[in-house]
Amino acid sequence: MARKRTIGFIGLGAMGSALATRLIEAGWPLIVYNRTAGATRPFASKGATVASSPREVAEDSDIVITMVSDDSAVRSVVFGDDGAIAGLGDGKTLADMTTASPGLAIELERAVAVVGAKTLDVRVSGSVEPARKGELLILVGGDSQVIERICPILDVLGRKIIRTGGHGTAAIVKLALNILLGLEMEALAEAFVLAGKAGVSPDVTSDAIKSSGVASQLITGKLKLLREGDLERRFALRLMQKDFNLALEEGTRLASPLPATAAANEVAKAGVANGFGDYDFAALYLAIAALAGLSPEPAAAEHLKEPAQAV
Repeated sequence: MARKRTIGFIGLGAMGSALATRLIEAGWPLIVYNRTAGATRPFASKGATVASSPREVAEDSDIVITMVSDDSAVRSVVFGDDGAIAGLGDGKTLADMTTASPGLAIELERAVAVVGAKTLDVRVSGSVEPARKGELLILVGGDSQVIERICPILDVLGRKIIRTGGHGTAAIVKLALNILLGLEMEALAEAFVLAGKAGVSPDVTSDAIKSSGVASQLITGKLKLLREGDLERRFALRLMQKDFNLALEEGTRLASPLPATAAANEVAKAGVANGFGDYDFAALYLAIAALAGLSPEPAAAEHLKEPAQAV
């Protein structure tokens, strides 16, 4: 039996930790790196090797996965003398799973090719709980032969894999999905605040929405959170606002108008400015409520002191 290839995992924030845990529990040899060393300890106790730099991860791995917060974080771990690219070579693959810009995916492809390695544009759709269960939707762009080689790993992480095309296409599809996600939450926030200001009981509004034809899985779940004041971070508002920005940048590049996204981005920016950035993106409700002169109080959440995506 052929040996299992060694996986290097860079970025052990909320999503990264869940994905790395899935892999090590499935028996894949794992080398991990995180800027905050404390995040690596649970993996060391499970048998993973802890690297001192992204370069060391790449030198000792066959496949390197990066799952960090944004374009800047990706650049910080892949470029430079201690970056992952410096440790890559023939036969190795870099798979970036960060929700980053399509342009960065293309840049990574070119940079990695110089050292004889391959790269894949991989994006995941779903929050931390589906990641823990291996139930994510996985979007992957790049060379079909490289995708085939990494599919056994992706199968551990997701319930479905969709091949999107060339490099950068998975990033575009992920941004499209997050536009829908954010705008649905924005619409729910506006509706809930409007009814509340008119004096309608939150229970009545919630029941009406859940019983109507617009009650999607997302809306039903977020209604429960709003009713309970539970804005525990599943996907941070500041990261949703980052994705709105990325989508707007692509809209500008492609001359594709995104007027609703632009409006929702302004609300998200207001929420971040008001200190809601590390709450779940359902905190769009808090931002709308504040603009309407209301002051709803979310439930206390001590864990919000921890970053959503730590590298």
